[in-house]
Amino acid sequence: MIYPWLEDRWQQLIEQVDAGILPHALLITGSAGLGKLSLAKALGIYLQCHQPVDKQACGSCKSCLLHQVGTHPDYKVLTLEEGSRQIKIDAVRQVSDFVLKKSQQGGYKIVIIDPAVAMNENASNALLKSLEEPGESTVIILLGVSSQQVLPTIRSRCQLLQIRDISFEQGEQWLAPQVGGLERAKYLLAVAKGQPTLALELDQSPKLQLREQILAELTQLLEGQTDLVVVAQKWAKAELGEVVGWLLDWYIDLAKWTATGGYTAMADCQVLYRLLALRLNPQKLHQQVDKLTKLKAVITKGASPNKQLLLEGVLADLSH
Repeated sequence: MIYPWLEDRWQQLIEQVDAGILPHALLITGSAGLGKLSLAKALGIYLQCHQPVDKQACGSCKSCLLHQVGTHPDYKVLTLEEGSRQIKIDAVRQVSDFVLKKSQQGGYKIVIIDPAVAMNENASNALLKSLEEPGESTVIILLGVSSQQVLPTIRSRCQLLQIRDISFEQGEQWLAPQVGGLERAKYLLAVAKGQPTLALELDQSPKLQLREQILAELTQLLEGQTDLVVVAQKWAKAELGEVVGWLLDWYIDLAKWTATGGYTAMADCQVLYRLLALRLNPQKLHQQVDKLTKLKAVITKGASPNKQLLLEGVLADLSH
């Protein structure tokens, strides 16, 4: 899928393909939720299509049919394995072997690495040879938030394609027909921090339901309508990383809300922020943001703390 805000980048790539000047390595960067992976996949499918129509893959040739069932032999997406934070050197070596082999379908070989920042230094160095001496008709596409996240040796061997952030208005126009109206689109986009594809994923998702539950119960706790042990017990049934993530989002927003007169919180957060502001002065708020940031990092690394006790500790900081 080519999202409306990516049309100019898509046309740029197609013009390079038509002119025979598409580079063998691309580094596509931009904020999360803008469709970088969709753009990379669309380019790979287009390059491997046997009979493109109107600057799009035809969807019916043998290559397109192989893509539809996920079995194209000349197409490889390298990403994080479940529970891992790094793309390891062995996986990159497999990519190196892949690009040296002859195309089984007689066309392009495509490699997509997402996110490129997940490659450690050894893995990045292992990729260099493939970037310097790619196989015939090979395109390697790396994805990331910023080009500065990858090693200079990697960056210098890729053509940079930057995806610009879009306005909330653009996101709302695209999202509204898919979620039942403009008001719902505005709400979802605000929760997703302006990331339209994430906003669509959140619609009717358990993550959004969890956010609304945490918001309601935290507000009740601060109003003295419930007990922190009861709240912690409920939250401990959810994914700890998601609970901490929502709390961290609100604390960071609260810092903006208290520091700037022009910042307007989401309507459903304003009562919560007023209650939190009574308990957290700027210094304490900074400490809480730092604490939750470190906690989120620990959870991401795969640690399994006692959720009940940990959440009681987080909530206890608000009881003073």
